[in-house]
Amino acid sequence: MSITGSSIAEEKKISTKKSNSHPISYEGKSTKFALLVGDVTHFKSAILTAGQMKEANQKFTIEIVIVGELARAISEDGTLIEDINKAEKLGVQLWVCEIAMALFKVSRNKLDKRILTIRNGWIHMFEVKDKGYNTLNS
Repeated sequence: MSITGSSIAEEKKISTKKSNSHPISYEGKSTKFALLVGDVTHFKSAILTAGQMKEANQKFTIEIVIVGELARAISEDGTLIEDINKAEKLGVQLWVCEIAMALFKVSRNKLDKRILTIRNGWIHMFEVKDKGYNTLNS
């Protein structure tokens, strides 16, 4: 028996899928998640985590809300297109905060067409929380 009281065989059944050599084991009941992300490192981590969670359960709904410096990076850093492609393939909805876009002087036509805009990232997070999403910010 393990610390949680289940057998090792039962634990392996739950966490046998792998992505980038990291076992998957989400034991919560939530299926809707929203992540507020402000930098490239956390954006890449959010996409990686979304991929790991989707491997285990295709029923997850995941949104990433882009704020802060990431609003500029997502429009200027061409290497992030790979992450945007991964997000699309996983069914992750990407949003960018228009306030951050204005602050960092990002034009809407510089954004990938798959990224939607919202007026205020924080208010959007309050709204999705009211809709039953689990929310995190980084």
